[in-house]
Amino acid sequence: MQLIFNLKLNCILMTKIFDYICTLSDLKILCFFITFIPFFAYLLYGSLKKLFWNKEILVDKDLGRSLLSSSFAITTFLLTFTLIQTLSTYQKINSSVYDEISIMEQIDITLVGYDTKKTDAFRTQLEKYIQSIINQEWGGMSDDSEQIKPSKEFHDLYNMISKASNSTDDQLKDLSQKCFPLILDLSKVRYLRQQFAGMSLPKIFWIGIFFLILTSVTLFFLLDKKNPYYSLILLFPMISIGVLMALVVIFDKPFSGEKSVTAKAFQLFIDRMHERSYLNNK
Repeated sequence: MQLIFNLKLNCILMTKIFDYICTLSDLKILCFFITFIPFFAYLLYGSLKKLFWNKEILVDKDLGRSLLSSSFAITTFLLTFTLIQTLSTYQKINSSVYDEISIMEQIDITLVGYDTKKTDAFRTQLEKYIQSIINQEWGGMSDDSEQIKPSKEFHDLYNMISKASNSTDDQLKDLSQKCFPLILDLSKVRYLRQQFAGMSLPKIFWIGIFFLILTSVTLFFLLDKKNPYYSLILLFPMISIGVLMALVVIFDKPFSGEKSVTAKAFQLFIDRMHERSYLNNK
C-alpha cells in the first residue's frame, strides 16, 4: 500500500515538474532536454555499472549495438511520428482560426453594404462576440480542465440575423438571407476550434518514452564493453532523442508557449472592422 502511495506521489510530482517545464521558453525547453536526457542515460549507465561491478557479464558488442540501434530507431520513429502529428494539429488549428475570421470578414463586409443605421446593431454584436473570444474564451483554450461554455454573444448574434428574416424591411430580409448561411458556417468552425481546447499528449506517452530509453541503455550496458569511451558513445543518440522530445513538447500544447496559436488575428480583424466603419462614414 505504501509503495502504491509513493508511486502516486512520484507521478504527481513528475507531472508538476513536467507542467513547469512546458511553461519555459522554447530555447530553455530545448536546452533542458538535450542536457537532461543524456544525463539521465549516463546516470543510469553509471548505476548499472555500480550494480554489476563485481559480476561477470557476457559481452557481445555486435548484438549490443544491433539492439541499441533497434531500440533507438523505435524511439526516434515514435517521437518523429508524434512530432509530425503535433505539427499537423498546430496547422489545423491555425487554419480553423483563419477560416473563422474569414467567415466573420464576409459577414462584416456584407453588413457594410447596407444602410449604416440598420446594420450598426449587427456589427456591434459581431464585435462583442469577437471581444468575448479574446477576453473570455481564449484564456481557457490551453487548459484541459477548462470547459468552454456556450457563447451568449454568439447566440445573440445568431438570433439577430435569424429574426431579421421576419422583418417587414426588405433590406433586413435580404441581409438575413445572405448572412444566415455564413452564421451557420461560423458555428461549425467555432465548434471545430473548441474541440482542440486543452489538447496535449497523455502523460503515459512520456512514461513510455522513458521506458524505451531505459531499455536502450540497459541493453547497451549488458551487451557492450563497459568503459568511459562506450558510455560517451551512448550520449550521442540520447542527444538526438532529447532534441526530438523538446520539439514535441514545444508544439504539443497549441494554445500555450511561445509558438502558441494566439488571439491576435481576432484583434486585427476588429481593427479592420473599425477601419471599414471609418471609410464607410466618410
